[in-house]
Amino acid sequence: MKLAELITLKNDDGSIDQRYNSITATIVNQIGKQAANGLLEFYNKSFELEKRYGGCALQLVITSFSVDLDGYQQKRITKALRTALQELGFKPSNVSKLLSAGRFLGTYDKWEEGLCYFGRNTDLDGPTIHNKLDEYFNGFTIGLLDVISRTKKQGRKKAYSHYARTGKRMSQAELEEVRRQYPLNPDERRGHKSKSQDSTELSDLTKYESLVPNQDTPDELQSPDQIIGNFISLFETEGFDNYIQNLAEQQQLSLMYQLMDAANLLAEYVAGQKNVVYVTPIIN
Repeated sequence: MKLAELITLKNDDGSIDQRYNSITATIVNQIGKQAANGLLEFYNKSFELEKRYGGCALQLVITSFSVDLDGYQQKRITKALRTALQELGFKPSNVSKLLSAGRFLGTYDKWEEGLCYFGRNTDLDGPTIHNKLDEYFNGFTIGLLDVISRTKKQGRKKAYSHYARTGKRMSQAELEEVRRQYPLNPDERRGHKSKSQDSTELSDLTKYESLVPNQDTPDELQSPDQIIGNFISLFETEGFDNYIQNLAEQQQLSLMYQLMDAANLLAEYVAGQKNVVYVTPIIN
């Protein structure tokens, strides 16, 4: 990995935007070889450190969701963990995966999970089921556990059946496909608007989906102020309440966790914009 590649702007699909190659090459050349090599050394070492100590961070998150806390306490602890993990040196994207994976491992019902995988007529006792589940999940990376955490139980059963049959855990691509078939939140559209809705009737679901622009039709992309306006409107009316009441309890929980993560990211962003305008915080 070259420093110029790291700092070059990326396209939506993660590929390098070739239009900026000459600009970043000029910047790297002007800072000098010593500075460029030092930054690359820092990048490589921080990457290795994240890999080496990611398990420790995951255990911290799992434990935070295993202790007996009420909803408010858990929200505050999760917010503090996000900040702490970033200050410890974990990248924001990896922190999100750690929180998602740790939340799942710290809260899923081992007995019900085991009955789903092994059947209700299994001869396995509780401790044996727990050990088998621990052995199975411990074999996944944090990134794969993040995918599993966003997959319904039926999908997780399918992934375990593959493991029981082949002796191998599913790959990233295979797990992502299972997640698409069995999403924990089936209404998560990944940026696509519903085309089956009547254009004259804006349902609560359509309001929710309209917060994300349609990536297949660039000419129809919403501007940031439109997205924010829709978001505010969703909570000023009863739209969101009506929408979430029709979801299963687990889906409601998943959506609330997403909102918590979004609130934390928004608060961090606003706090970092004090050079633009002073904003009086409204959330603690």
